[in-house]
Amino acid sequence: MVHQIANAYSNGLCKYGVIDKSQIQIYAYVLELILASVLNTISVLIISAIFFQFASGLFFLFAFIPLRSKAGGYHAKSHLSCNLICLATFIGLQILGAIIPTTFVSIFCIVAAAIVLITVYLLSPCEAVNKPLTDDRKKRNRKISIAISICNLLMSFVAFYSIGAHPWIMSYYMGALASAISLGATKVWN
Repeated sequence: MVHQIANAYSNGLCKYGVIDKSQIQIYAYVLELILASVLNTISVLIISAIFFQFASGLFFLFAFIPLRSKAGGYHAKSHLSCNLICLATFIGLQILGAIIPTTFVSIFCIVAAAIVLITVYLLSPCEAVNKPLTDDRKKRNRKISIAISICNLLMSFVAFYSIGAHPWIMSYYMGALASAISLGATKVWN
């Protein structure tokens, strides 16, 4: 459905003279990526608002999006599969976060941040089959994803000593962990 909407919109742009016919596929591809990203983000926020706390979804996405965009990760065969996998991962990690005793939340966040850093260090960047990266982009994305992971680990220690066990902090580290899971899944299923 996302593919059809992007194609229809791009063809409409061409029909009205906004873009040249040679640019239809480029615009359709970019619009498809934007629509799929917006759909995934809105889906996480809706599920978060209904079943958890809206802020939990926001903090999850604050960690997930930057790391996933630089480190790479699993690419499903369709946008629907991608959305369902993203939601299942979000829900599963939020449930895991809910069953972890409050006394272990800070420790869990530090351990999660360390796991993310190790995973990113060993596996990043993972490029998509249909979106290969140049050597320069690979080096840049790797450096950025490792830097994000190091910052996450340092922030987990700060949170441990200053804020303590807060559900939004847990959601943030669940987002980072989701990115690492996606990165690991790429090595297993792609």
